[in-house]
Amino acid sequence: MAHRARELLAQAIAKLTPRRDALAALLSGGLDSSVLWTLLHRVHGVPRSYSAGFPFEAPDTNVEKEYALSAAAAFGSVHCYFEPTPADYVRGVVESIGAAEVPVQHLQSVLLYLLFRDGLSSHERLVLTGEGADALFGLDSLMELFRRERRLFRLRESPIAARILSTRPVLRALRSLLALIGKGWALESTFGSDSPRNVALHNPAHLLWAARRFGNEEWVCRHFGVKPENVIAERYAVLRRFADRSLYDLWAIYVTGEVAATLSIFSKLAERSGKVVYAPFLVPELMELAWLAPWPVKLEAPKNIVRRMARQLGIPESIVTRPKSSFGVSPERWAHRHGIFEAFVPLVQTVFGAAEVGAMLVPDHDRAFTFWSMLNYAIWRSVVIEGETVEHLLDRVGIPPGRGISRPAAGL
Repeated sequence: MAHRARELLAQAIAKLTPRRDALAALLSGGLDSSVLWTLLHRVHGVPRSYSAGFPFEAPDTNVEKEYALSAAAAFGSVHCYFEPTPADYVRGVVESIGAAEVPVQHLQSVLLYLLFRDGLSSHERLVLTGEGADALFGLDSLMELFRRERRLFRLRESPIAARILSTRPVLRALRSLLALIGKGWALESTFGSDSPRNVALHNPAHLLWAARRFGNEEWVCRHFGVKPENVIAERYAVLRRFADRSLYDLWAIYVTGEVAATLSIFSKLAERSGKVVYAPFLVPELMELAWLAPWPVKLEAPKNIVRRMARQLGIPESIVTRPKSSFGVSPERWAHRHGIFEAFVPLVQTVFGAAEVGAMLVPDHDRAFTFWSMLNYAIWRSVVIEGETVEHLLDRVGIPPGRGISRPAAGL
């Protein structure tokens, strides 16, 4: 399976021969990008790789930089780790929303917009990304949870064990114990008829919706005057036709849809700088192979198929086995008053009110990403709906004109 996947990926990259002089690769240092860059280098001789990091990340927690630079050093890649100035990042928020013409989902979208614009050379127009590999080959946060639960499933399949472990005193004691070692959710999602795993798909408490919930559900329902079932209604309408499939399949379908939305935004951001984003893991032949792969094979080890591909390519074991990172940035670094988004607070308050904004602009994950959505909406409404120019909006909120000096830091 891994051998065939590697062949298909190599074939997809080989088809880029007419554009070989325009190729550029994003190298985060994770498995997907490492496999992709290695093949790109072997097939087309591409010597350079790129990554980007937040200017407000703490140096001792910057896993993105650590992973990217260590992978580049291991591969012998000429690497550019691109870090914009805070001024460029703040301006980039408005510019990226204007370029995408929709609210941008991730803080990373702004980084990529600036990397496309300022970090890549003018001739590097076709940018390869490993987007899609997680969804297709069985590892993001929930897939890893499934893999860890396999022993619990074996217990559950035993009628005696299931009966004992489902009693309230035993379940309560085990949940308390496992919570101390970070396994409480696995137990809760495996036993009990009311657990997120076992409720019906149309129930907003279902594990599929609960695990992909970003933002504060209570605020969303209160602000828009809806119920949780209304929040998931459109996505449920799509997924209900697959309700008889396994939870694994449902999860992969759902996350693949998220990948499509993300790539749509990344593509618009790249287009503004004359670039094109290409995701070789999403070529039809490779997607079909991924769907045919049985879940026991995918879940045998973390990122099992891609990990095997990496070993076949001779990627160092230190990269193959190191823990996966989400490459996000903690809300503690940006979700607080007088932080990097302070200049936008008055604008957001005109839409949502000072009290609502103050309650969400805190370093709590759910609330912080509600603020990020508020910020996106306020900017999007001004620039896309009301037609205000990006420069006028930046001037109105007091952000100086012109670019800061972006730092293409740490070349290797």
